[in-house]
Amino acid sequence: TLDVNLTQPGASAIYDVVVENQGDLDAVLTDIQGVDYVVNESSDNIVVMLNNIERNDTLLAGEQKTFQVAIGWNPYADLNETNIQKEIEITLTYEQSDDGAPLPPKYFIDITDSLVTEGTGLYEDSYEMGRYIYRGENPNNYVSFNNELWRIIAKETDGTYKIIRDEDSFYRFDESNYRTTEKNTYCVTPTEGCNVYAAIDGVFQSPDGSHSGTITENSSVQQYLNEKYYNDLLPHAKSQIQSHVFYIGAVQGNSIEENMAEERMYQWTGNIGLPNVTDVVKAALNPSCISVNSDGYDECNSFMLDKDYVAGVWTINPYGGDTHRIWMTHLVPGGAAIYDAYGVRPVVFLKSNTYFVSGTGTETDPYILG
Repeated sequence: TLDVNLTQPGASAIYDVVVENQGDLDAVLTDIQGVDYVVNESSDNIVVMLNNIERNDTLLAGEQKTFQVAIGWNPYADLNETNIQKEIEITLTYEQSDDGAPLPPKYFIDITDSLVTEGTGLYEDSYEMGRYIYRGENPNNYVSFNNELWRIIAKETDGTYKIIRDEDSFYRFDESNYRTTEKNTYCVTPTEGCNVYAAIDGVFQSPDGSHSGTITENSSVQQYLNEKYYNDLLPHAKSQIQSHVFYIGAVQGNSIEENMAEERMYQWTGNIGLPNVTDVVKAALNPSCISVNSDGYDECNSFMLDKDYVAGVWTINPYGGDTHRIWMTHLVPGGAAIYDAYGVRPVVFLKSNTYFVSGTGTETDPYILG
């Protein structure tokens, strides 16, 4: 029982808690209740976090483990709100483990156990060591998130999972006159909008330097995804999202390596983005799909393209040769005009301590998050 009194926004307290296996059998931590992964969201102003403990940790016979319970008052809390209180009960569930072995399959599915080197499936990313990507037209990469079907793009080097919603909706990348040229000098024609996803510090420019200027305001689609769309997510889904870096640089390259370098010239950190050009080209099995000059229908066919092949889906990367066009998942040469309505498939990163408890990754039996 912890009785904490926080006196002002930004105040925090950290408690060491010791758990001991007093039996003669090894154990494994199969569940943590009371906090959703590491953050309990029953109050936005009081945050409870667990440190140095995760599901799948072993606790050998006679062993002790010390972990931390951290309680903090949001430094940006509304000071007009008084008598903020939270009660929380944390339950750790341990089960018998044979010789300290990891969790049995019913509790934990490691998708990297099913790597392939040819055909449709999960591959090691040959361009980024420690990263894994799904490739092919219909790999078994479905996951249930927010009570919807999503698909896993990659398991990242930091352990997060990059996923994309399987269905799209139609939305303009940037509304006409949404961003003024006074604040966004890169957006030379405000009636046509601007193709940069989010505000950045300094100057944004195309790889060849032909277009450059300031971007101090977010795009229409960025605000829609990170405000209305994010707010409408189920509470548990929000708790599973990791705020993450998205690479938003303009792309002009003629190879995957150039595309990657150009994307990473600029970055934005937030909750919800869109797919990268390199997500699309890497997902294709056809070796001819290497750049934005590829024909999406013939060369870059994969699960990353919209299902009906009728219209493209926005990526997050501008077309480097213009300020009001952006690449789509079909990678149509020259991109698409941002003031037209095309498909939006949101992309999020699931936290690194995400684990899958069941499912085979098919459309009818997607992975289920624990």
